[in-house]
Amino acid sequence: MTSAVRQYDELEASYLPSGTGEALTLHVYLAASDFHLRFATLCAAAALRDWDSYQVGLGRSPGFGGYIAFLKKASSLLRRSAHSDGAKCDRVLRLIDATLRAVQDGNGEDVQFGTLERLRNHVCHGGPIPEGPDGESLTRRAMAAVDTASTAIREFLTAASTITTSEEGGLNHLELRWPDTRLQLWPFICADTIGRWCILSSFTGQLPTYVRRGQRDVRIDGRGERLILALSESMVPKSEDRSFPDFIGELRADLTGFRDPDHQPHHHEVDGIVNIIWVRATSTGTEERSDRFRLGHAEQREWERAPDVWVPFPSFLRHLANWPVVAKSVRQQLQTIEEQLLAGEQTTLGWTQDSASLIAPMVRLTDLQGTFDGRSPISFDQLRQEIDERLAVRGSRTRIYFVAGEAGIGKTRALITTALMRARQVEAESGVEASQDRLPLFLYVRSTGQVLNSLQTVVQAAASDPIPLVTLGVDLALIC
Repeated sequence: MTSAVRQYDELEASYLPSGTGEALTLHVYLAASDFHLRFATLCAAAALRDWDSYQVGLGRSPGFGGYIAFLKKASSLLRRSAHSDGAKCDRVLRLIDATLRAVQDGNGEDVQFGTLERLRNHVCHGGPIPEGPDGESLTRRAMAAVDTASTAIREFLTAASTITTSEEGGLNHLELRWPDTRLQLWPFICADTIGRWCILSSFTGQLPTYVRRGQRDVRIDGRGERLILALSESMVPKSEDRSFPDFIGELRADLTGFRDPDHQPHHHEVDGIVNIIWVRATSTGTEERSDRFRLGHAEQREWERAPDVWVPFPSFLRHLANWPVVAKSVRQQLQTIEEQLLAGEQTTLGWTQDSASLIAPMVRLTDLQGTFDGRSPISFDQLRQEIDERLAVRGSRTRIYFVAGEAGIGKTRALITTALMRARQVEAESGVEASQDRLPLFLYVRSTGQVLNSLQTVVQAAASDPIPLVTLGVDLALIC
């Protein structure tokens, strides 16, 4: 049995080599603060796992904000649970409360870096540190958070010893033992073959990654079937865990149509809200912007139009774009296509009278397997209204309607007429409407025999330069 405090001190020395009493750099204090949050998070996860492994829900690659959110969740669950070991719960709850207080100690009153999390995100994304008294004040704030958290963790480990037991094929079990209770830290905190503590870092690939102190090999893979199974039971499933990283990637891709290519966007995440700092290209120069986004109900992408006012993401695109001007360009393209179509009909069929009239078509809705939805045929106008209603509460998935029918039945004419009618409506809007109240544009896409080969190629071909597809803010692709 070994003193837990002594082993922890050896680990913490990797982050604070000179101790917490001396003035180190801001970067060092922020790294130590991140470590303290991670350590407290994994201890809380261990306590929850002892209660119910499937209630843990630890993120596979949590960050500073993720640690804080998890500690708050764990505190709520542990206080509500009918846990049989009250002494263990009390110890972990005191650690959680003290660690969150430490984060508060690092907060300040300045606008730019009012919270320790905001300061940490700024520095870790390469942001410059103010010089002089302002920079010294930021360092003192980070040092205060480190001192408070370090003291809290040592108090948590006081009177505890560690027990290590061998795990075949994986990292060894590590358990904390007090006179009145015990806490199994494995699989979140383990021990290697010489007893060094290994702290879980992430589990996004095939194997989990741990960090440990040492001159080299400070990152190691966690192996062993039992270890991986135990982690998988207590972590967010991989299929669900990709939604947020994919969301961030999609946001950055969407900005491509608007941003200045000379300036790369930067983002940071705070409690599920993504703040993107970027430079917009305008006709008169550039505009520095900071926009906040989140995944709302049913994973619907949302933009913060004003403080605490969240609107659907398409309104962000319409806010950036000159929507009536975009509609005018789309209308001109559709008008040209319609005129060519009418001229072709007159030439091919030998018509001498106007052929611009259109009989309103009726449609039946089916899934891809051809199963009807049970409703009677509806008009094409009713289908358009249904699409508008769906877009008003649009989630994270795009729905594509394939229009099928006999040759010459009028599919192309119906699609062009609907898209052209909508473009004229948007072009005629006064411009005073809020972005989220503006009508969506419909994009007419001609398959030219390529749909089965590459749908992406067909859609991009319809959005010809210089208007990229993202700039159109397209909500629907009608495929002919």
